[in-house]
Amino acid sequence: MGRLERFRQLRRFKRRKNLALLFFFIFSCAGLLISDYSINAIMRNQKSVRMVTVSLQDRAVIKLGLFDKTYILDMSRETEALGLVFKRTKELFREAWKSVGQALRQPVDEFNQ
Repeated sequence: MGRLERFRQLRRFKRRKNLALLFFFIFSCAGLLISDYSINAIMRNQKSVRMVTVSLQDRAVIKLGLFDKTYILDMSRETEALGLVFKRTKELFREAWKSVGQALRQPVDEFNQ
């Protein structure tokens, strides 16, 4: 077997491997979707696919659904901390803007005198 034949076989092998992986993922996703649809139809009488659901219950409470399990995430502390960070950065930028404004006004005031 020559060098060209070996590389042709290697390219064919890579192509077959990539196609096999693609079909594996397609069939795996299709199987998950079909099973979720049929379970929802049987258990909840809803003909829909709901593998992952995200909904807001309150301003700081997130309801996360994975298949048939429901998780509730309370983000109140995180939203308070984020609000504090936004408030501090706004104050910091105001102070910085004031100092920049004063630095820009000073040469103009000196020139006008």
